[in-house]
Amino acid sequence: MTMDNGHENGDDPAVPEDLARDLGFLVRPAYTPRAAIDDDILAGARRRLGPIAAGRRRRRSIVRLVPLAAAAVLLIWLVVRPGAVREDLDGNGRVDVLDAFLLARALRDGGNLEKAWDLDHDGRVDRHDVDLVLERARRL
Repeated sequence: MTMDNGHENGDDPAVPEDLARDLGFLVRPAYTPRAAIDDDILAGARRRLGPIAAGRRRRRSIVRLVPLAAAAVLLIWLVVRPGAVREDLDGNGRVDVLDAFLLARALRDGGNLEKAWDLDHDGRVDRHDVDLVLERARRL
């Protein structure tokens, strides 16, 4: 059976070698990737993306430390109690007139005067310490 191009089915016309060589670039890839090129590309990607991955690891480790830091702050707060100031003599968590009254009554009655009640650090608990407590209560 003959086709329109003048060749029978299954018959390939002979192509001159020079023409096949010259037209060979049409059927071959422009370049063949080599392992070295792949390695260069991979190394470049690692150089470029390495700091990004390291930053993510750092952020993940910081995020893991946040609950630990919060627990440490809570523990310190429970132990030290920054709100519990020296002038809070009755230990109710606030400085008020009742603290000054407690100190004034202890001074009047000659009761047990604790060294911690010496708020001005002059070596004795006296009326000046009561005034310091009142001043603190007014500021709050």
